Amino acid sequence: MIKRYRSLFIIIFITLCCSYASGLVTRNNTEIWYTSLVKSSISPPDWVFAPVWITLYVLMSFAVWGVYDKIKYIKPEKANHIIKLYYSHLLINISWPIIFFEFQLISLGLLNIIVLLFFIFYLMKLYIKVLFRSFILMVPYFLWVCFAGYLNFEIFRLN
Repeated sequence: MIKRYRSLFIIIFITLCCSYASGLVTRNNTEIWYTSLVKSSISPPDWVFAPVWITLYVLMSFAVWGVYDKIKYIKPEKANHIIKLYYSHLLINISWPIIFFEFQLISLGLLNIIVLLFFIFYLMKLYIKVLFRSFILMVPYFLWVCFAGYLNFEIFRLN
């Protein structure tokens, strides 16, 4: 039983470590530059982002693990491929705060979000073929990244 869930714990651990690193970059660069930007009128307060992202990271971890766990013995090469795609997408995800906050490249941040949305959509397309529940777990993430894209666009437009 424990052996079965080891991969889940590894996925969650790696994903949350990426979340933590992303949060550090964000936190270290929001005080002066970001607060001076004109933002959308529907931009949530800064304290909303951390709990939302942590929740989404956990949901996406369960989503990829569900697919991986279902096919790892039947189609191990496909399971490994999905895990590699997941971690590739995660690298794109965590590169956004570096691009946006660290380098202050708003337009490149928007491009990053567009690429991320394609990756998320592709993962969801793979997941729905294997485990519908994993597809559903990715929907809030997809919608939030769409919203983040809108917020990024508005910052680009207004500044």
